[in-house]
Amino acid sequence: MDGVDGVAAALRRGVSVEVVGRPASGRTEFLDRTATLLEARGMRVLRLHGIGGWRDRPFGTLAASLPELSRQPSIWEAVNLLVHEVTGHDATSQGSGSHGAGSHGPGSHWPGSQGPGSQGPGSQGGATPGSPASAVLVLDDADDVDDVSAGVLAALRIRNPLPVLFARRVGPRTSPPLRRLFASLPPVVRHTLRPLRYAELAAVVEAELDGPVDEATMARIATKSGGLPGVARDLVRVGKQTRRLTLLGSQWIASERLWTSELGSCVDALLVDATPDDVDALTTLALAGPVRVADLHRLVPLDRAERLGALGLIDVVVGPADAGTVGLYPPLLEEYLARESATSKRYAVRELLTTQGLPVPPGLISDRRRKLPADNAILSRNLAAHWAATIDRLAGAWRAHPTAANGVALLTALLSAHRTDVDPAAVYAGTEPTDDVAAGAELAGWYAVHLALAGQDPQEAWHVLDEAAVRYPDFELYLRSVRRHLELMTDRAPEAPERPAADAPPLVRDSATAVRLEGAIAQGRTGAALAELERARPVVPRYVAHAEVSRAMAQVIHGEVDTGVAGALASLESAQREYAPGVIQAHGYAAALGMAIRGDLTRLDELVSYILTITSTSTLHSPYHAGIAGLDAARVRWLGLPGAGVGCEATCSSSSLVLPAANDGYGPFPFIDLVADSAAGVTAQDLWSRARSAASRGFCAAAVFAMVEAAELGPDAGAFAAITTLLDDVDSPLLAALVDLADAMVRRDADHLLRAQGALEGFGAWLYVARAGIMRSLVLREQGENVQATEHANRLWAQVTAAATGAEDLFGRLAQAVELSAREIEVAGLAVDGWASGEIAGELVLSVRTVENHIFNTYRKLGVESRTGLRQAFTTWLRPGLDLRADAAR
Repeated sequence: MDGVDGVAAALRRGVSVEVVGRPASGRTEFLDRTATLLEARGMRVLRLHGIGGWRDRPFGTLAASLPELSRQPSIWEAVNLLVHEVTGHDATSQGSGSHGAGSHGPGSHWPGSQGPGSQGPGSQGGATPGSPASAVLVLDDADDVDDVSAGVLAALRIRNPLPVLFARRVGPRTSPPLRRLFASLPPVVRHTLRPLRYAELAAVVEAELDGPVDEATMARIATKSGGLPGVARDLVRVGKQTRRLTLLGSQWIASERLWTSELGSCVDALLVDATPDDVDALTTLALAGPVRVADLHRLVPLDRAERLGALGLIDVVVGPADAGTVGLYPPLLEEYLARESATSKRYAVRELLTTQGLPVPPGLISDRRRKLPADNAILSRNLAAHWAATIDRLAGAWRAHPTAANGVALLTALLSAHRTDVDPAAVYAGTEPTDDVAAGAELAGWYAVHLALAGQDPQEAWHVLDEAAVRYPDFELYLRSVRRHLELMTDRAPEAPERPAADAPPLVRDSATAVRLEGAIAQGRTGAALAELERARPVVPRYVAHAEVSRAMAQVIHGEVDTGVAGALASLESAQREYAPGVIQAHGYAAALGMAIRGDLTRLDELVSYILTITSTSTLHSPYHAGIAGLDAARVRWLGLPGAGVGCEATCSSSSLVLPAANDGYGPFPFIDLVADSAAGVTAQDLWSRARSAASRGFCAAAVFAMVEAAELGPDAGAFAAITTLLDDVDSPLLAALVDLADAMVRRDADHLLRAQGALEGFGAWLYVARAGIMRSLVLREQGENVQATEHANRLWAQVTAAATGAEDLFGRLAQAVELSAREIEVAGLAVDGWASGEIAGELVLSVRTVENHIFNTYRKLGVESRTGLRQAFTTWLRPGLDLRADAAR
């Protein structure tokens, strides 16, 4: 069931809905939005609230919402009052069909009532499943309903079987009144509120703050809240009050850690259903650190762990070496329990761990909080903890023995986590001279990377590399390869380095190969890159990992999309276990690009949310991080979403990636968008300019993808011709097919678009199949060929939805082009639901002739001839965005 619209549709059909969510998951807000939507559509909505403190008081729930019942009436009086509330009639007059003015009576709860004559079929408020309902009962916090109120509501359902929308917390239905009420409601469908993804949560936070949020701060909020909107709002509100969140320029930023004891009341709300024994078990797990599932029974009884899992307070994730690991959810809960735990409890947990032969976390030994993994947000914290400890250890080793090898290890670690207390310049300058020329050259290379990327000083980086080339002549080619890599990531595709001699050191051979690979991929020569990978045999670990990233990216851009995505996801899983944030970013980008191409937009959203939640980001791999944000911004644009994506504005504003003045477009690979879109959104002219800039700098793969985006928004034959002259060396079959698609879009040629669509089907590029087909339908509609446009849209919908996930909203542009009025949508929607013209006329207070005229006009605009054709369009490609337009028109 899809969100508010899906739940509202079920209720209108007479089906009751159970909304289940964790505390702070937004249950009340979800019910309010659904009720508002139903009221806007003319339904009566009676809202009731369970009150925890009144759970044992007869009529507690009803008295809290209906003042008339606060005097302890009889059950008969209470039932009659509710009958009056849901029908507008006295209970004794049901069946009379009268609707007198003021029939709602005193104390009525009908802010959305339409008055006399608004109910239509089923005017008594009741509904049998499948028939239209005209009234609905909304019950929030159903866990806390009292026994008498539950009995009254069950009796009401016998008199008037109206649908019920009720919300409760996760876990079993332990409340006897709730169980009895639930038994009176069939049929009931369940809608579970999931934690928000990164982009959705960012929208909530930015709305609360009324402004954009620094990327690193947003990642911290996402991590601590675990995607729960209530927790995120509390973090923001308390952060503003305590000045931990401050406005710096145009962005909100966390000036210090977000934790404060003032968040205690927020966490208490998460524990509303937890018993003292539950809290004690949770505190044990919070203090114990990462706990393997196999060891869980040593710390807490398994039945207790099962209960905590049912309450949504612990979760299991896969950690290193395939070991299932248990952690608390959301992470703020773990932080609260660990920080607020008594000294005696901490001592008891240390003793328990020692007795059971389990490791005692250093944070517990030193009486400091320990970070735990569980769920994406908790994995982010685990990565941060791992790299903080790693840098501390490596910094200590270098200070004790400032050798080149120790300096290399420390500088590479500093690229995986942001630290201000270790200065790369001091490490480089303080490293002792060495006879290990390989380590000395490598130290210079990594320091140059810091200067160019983190320090944004490429000129000083070139100076360091030039000096090192004189000092280490045998590694001159390695140092030139480092410079070419940095040029690629910050400016343009450089010339490929010469091939080293067969007896050259592995560092020299592998670095030169790496630069040739990434340069070929950026230039769209994926065939050449794949051939190079067949010859390459890297042995240096980091270049082995680089080759795997290059393989996945080359396969995806070449058109072997499924193979590339599978390889990237396998490597991503391995990198997650090894706590390698840079490799996570690189393979995450390759997988995300492939998912986008094949139209797997649901999984793309999930992957983007995971990657962008990670607070430990690698400076060396920052372009990939920007690419993931760029893909998210593109996804929002493709689906016509209202600005939910994070785009690259936050990413680029806080990124350590240097942006030369000449770099006014895309980065080296597709969707690595180094220019933040304005608040008004990206324009076709912007995209054509970026595509031209990318092609002129040798970023041909990025240019091709950008051309499709530009051509879809607005044709520019001159720009297309100018760009294609720069793509002669491209050997990727997929890129060639995308160039052809851009050509067809520029020409607005229906036959050419059909051929391009067919070619893209062969690659499984369902995102572009859909967009080619949608544009073809739009072109046919512009030419007055509505019948052909609808027939093509019907076939396209069936193809795309069978092969892709989450791509339905791509058809929103097509729905908008039909230009149905709000009244036409309303009438046709009832006709699709099986209402006869006379029933529609009665419901909407129209004449039958007017109804039939609306239906005929809808037929004409769609290019269909019957209600069967109307139903097919309304239940498939026309559906996306249609309800939103109708509501806006009202």
